Amino acid sequence: MSASPSTQVALITGGAVRVGRAIVEAFGGRGYAVAIHANRSVEQAQESADQLAQRGVSTLVVLAEIQEEAALRGMIDHVHSHFGRIDVLVNNAAIWSPQPLEEVTAAAVRKYFEVNTLATFVACQHAG
Repeated sequence: MSASPSTQVALITGGAVRVGRAIVEAFGGRGYAVAIHANRSVEQAQESADQLAQRGVSTLVVLAEIQEEAALRGMIDHVHSHFGRIDVLVNNAAIWSPQPLEEVTAAAVRKYFEVNTLATFVACQHAG
């Protein structure tokens, strides 16, 4: 379901579960059209979208590995072309695996940086 031209659009990365799902619900409840990004939680994202759609909220589920810049940019382009705009971007997607500092590898830190920091930068830059 597409949004009307006057409806504001929110894209929430990591919007399928936990805090992200609450953010999606909050925007949907305030009359926004909502794009829900998922990576592994596709079923949960679709459940949220279906529940919102039943209440008349325009929704779109988008999939992307956000640490892959081309995939992230493609996802943002898809949301923009589907709804015609993006008014709000919530960078909620993040990864973390708690473990003792002595066990954290440089490769893990690079991955955390790519997902938690660099993807946020690229998303803001491209959506803006």
